[in-house]
Amino acid sequence: MTSHRATAPILLFALALALAMPSAMPSAAHGADFIHIEGFGESGVDVNYVMAGEPPDAVSKPVAVLLHGFGGSVFSFRNIVGPASHALDACAIAFDRPAFGSTSRPVPASCGTWQEPRDGRNPYTLSAAVNITFAVADALAPGSPLVLIGHSAGAEVAVAAALARPDRIAALVLIAPAVAMGDTPGSSSRLLKLASSLPCAGALGAGALRLITPRLSSALDSMWYDKSTLTQETIDGYAAPFQSSVKDWSRALWEFTVARFHTADAPVMKSLTRIRVPCLVIAGAHDSVVPAAHAEAVANRIPHATLFTILEAGHLPHEEREHETLEVILPFLAQVSRSCIVSP
Repeated sequence: MTSHRATAPILLFALALALAMPSAMPSAAHGADFIHIEGFGESGVDVNYVMAGEPPDAVSKPVAVLLHGFGGSVFSFRNIVGPASHALDACAIAFDRPAFGSTSRPVPASCGTWQEPRDGRNPYTLSAAVNITFAVADALAPGSPLVLIGHSAGAEVAVAAALARPDRIAALVLIAPAVAMGDTPGSSSRLLKLASSLPCAGALGAGALRLITPRLSSALDSMWYDKSTLTQETIDGYAAPFQSSVKDWSRALWEFTVARFHTADAPVMKSLTRIRVPCLVIAGAHDSVVPAAHAEAVANRIPHATLFTILEAGHLPHEEREHETLEVILPFLAQVSRSCIVSP
């Protein structure tokens, strides 16, 4: 069954987040190290990453891989990656998922929407996100069990990876998890499907994304509960990858959005019961994108999950209430490191 749990209510709202930013931006907020991954598009993908700490000497010691949400980048975890590394006594890796940050953006040669095998393997699908996650981990910490820390749509990638390779996963941290949110076949979904079938849908969709930018100026603000904590530095950081100087940002974002609307293998509530590793679920009490009640439902489905709600936070508790969020995450990571529990 095709699940649009994070499509109409989340992807379109999160699209506003990605596009609602002003034009000025300090590019230094993003990493400058890259891993080349073959097998996508015509010439592969150059994945931008940041890493805190060093890969562990013992292959049994877990490392963290951080997966940002729609519209995010390594910037999203700038205050998490270092403490996570310290808590695990191993490296923590954050990378820009394709379509976001400084990772390269393969696009079809034609003006149409991505088609396999004509355009090579699509790097913007959920299955590609899972494969790229393991490829990054294998390149930087080969063989190490993984603690996947995912925010919003990044939590969906973390869950999909845990279901695909349970032997490799030590634990999960799911922040505002846009996972298994149910079918939402509303008018926006039908419209996108229709638009993506047009002969030059790729070019038209990219153009539309650029045109609607001025109408979405309040989106990021809407995701914050306490507006006083939303700084210009944060706004600029999220704006960085969506400037006109960034090659193919709008076309790649269109391809990503279309791929997510057509995903047929996304995790559903029933599949969450198959996750057997320790799991920490964090909700923002005032999250307007992934309601706290949904995060609770996700936690209730995962056998070894613990739920913690950040009371004065919206959709990005790790940004809005950084210290409170770290006070929850770090002891969990330290316990995982001590236990070195790896799913059988």
